[in-house]
Amino acid sequence: MKPEHEEKENCVPDNAFGDLPPAENELEGRVKERTRELQNALETLQLRAQVLATLNEGVMVATESGQIVFTSEVFDTMLDYTRGELIGCHIDILFAGNREEQAHTSAMVRKALLADGEWDGRVINIRKDGTRFISRARMRATQIAGQTYIVSLQEDVTERDALEVATRKQERLATVGTTAMRLTHEIGNRLNGISTSIQLLERQLRRQQSLDIATVSEAVSDLKKESGRMRKFLQDLRTLACAYRLDLRPVDLAALLRETLHAYEPACLHSGISIVEAFPSSMALVSADRERCSEVLCHLLSNAIEAMPDGGTLTVGTREEQEYVSVSIHDTGPGIQGPTDVFAPFISTKPGGTGLGLTIAQQLAHAQQGTLEFTSVPNQGTTFILRLPRADVTGQSRPCNV
Repeated sequence: MKPEHEEKENCVPDNAFGDLPPAENELEGRVKERTRELQNALETLQLRAQVLATLNEGVMVATESGQIVFTSEVFDTMLDYTRGELIGCHIDILFAGNREEQAHTSAMVRKALLADGEWDGRVINIRKDGTRFISRARMRATQIAGQTYIVSLQEDVTERDALEVATRKQERLATVGTTAMRLTHEIGNRLNGISTSIQLLERQLRRQQSLDIATVSEAVSDLKKESGRMRKFLQDLRTLACAYRLDLRPVDLAALLRETLHAYEPACLHSGISIVEAFPSSMALVSADRERCSEVLCHLLSNAIEAMPDGGTLTVGTREEQEYVSVSIHDTGPGIQGPTDVFAPFISTKPGGTGLGLTIAQQLAHAQQGTLEFTSVPNQGTTFILRLPRADVTGQSRPCNV
């Protein structure tokens, strides 16, 4: 017979395993929940893999320091590497050039990316076999588990660029053909007018006894008018087609505006147009060729006045910006109807117009490192905005070839 205390030690209470079934159920529930989470994560990964496989762009993920940690199959194929071969490599090897040039390009891209959070541009990549190609890269810096990573989407655009070059070439050829037709039409019209006037003169001269001075004078006047138009047309063509040298110097734009507007006061008075000078007496100097800048303003003012044959208001204003000074020329004419490229050559809505004035104005604006744009509202008028760069502090001339 065992001692009483041993019997107590070996004795197991009847309810000792009473809580096992609930604990087992709880554990089983946790296992199932975790299994579902893993299954969902797996499905998410599979979905992402399928999405990556359908992208035309290659995907690459690198650490902040530039070590590659992930590449998609498209990316590997684009760079001519086997799956997983790029993992652990530095992104320097993706850029064309020697090691120093590769490191420089990589550092510049990563610096801009980490400063702005994203970078979008074109780079010259190099495949494993050494061949180069142009890719468009869209990169973004993102936080994953507390670490900064670089996520890059890249697409080989070499063929696309070549196709765009070929397309632009075809467009230029088409433009040349259209220009030739326009020139033939324009010059032909002028020559027809001159020919008609000459025939009238010939008939009058054959009949000297009954010479009609009025008819002869009218014919001579028509000849002078048509020949003047031809000279102006050819002058516009030379300006449009020929290369010339600009002398960019600091220009007092306020003084130039007042001078140019003064020359147009008689034309405005004749057409019943009021001039509003909405600009200060002095402003920041601009870097421009004074003669060519005056030519641009003349084209814009002439265009505005011709848009208001029955009178209106011509408003000239200016605005100083950080890098530019802008000039706005607003007319209260009928506006430009429909989507019209007014800067295209030979596009004109005016009777007898050659359609080169605004083309030349825009070309001269670009030649002076400026811009020329317009806004128009039907029945409310049109505003042309000329932007010219502010003069640098040195005030030195900067010749420029167009």
